[in-house]
Amino acid sequence: PSDDFVVSEVSLQRFTAGAAPPAEDAARGWVYLVSLDYNAKGWTQMVPVLLDGSIVLSDNEKS
Repeated sequence: PSDDFVVSEVSLQRFTAGAAPPAEDAARGWVYLVSLDYNAKGWTQMVPVLLDGSIVLSDNEKS
C-alpha cells in the first residue's frame, strides 16, 4: 500500500566537481535527494532526482 512509503527528507545537492557551469547551464550539476522510508520492510532508500523530474538509476536498475 502507498501509505507504507513515507518521504522522510528532500534536499537539493550539488554533485559535480570543478568549475561552475555556464549561466545558461546552471541547472546541471544539481540533484534532489529524496529519502523514502518503507515501513513494511523497515528500510530507507535515497533516490536521486534531476531537476527535470527524471530519476537517476544505477546500472543494475536500467535493464
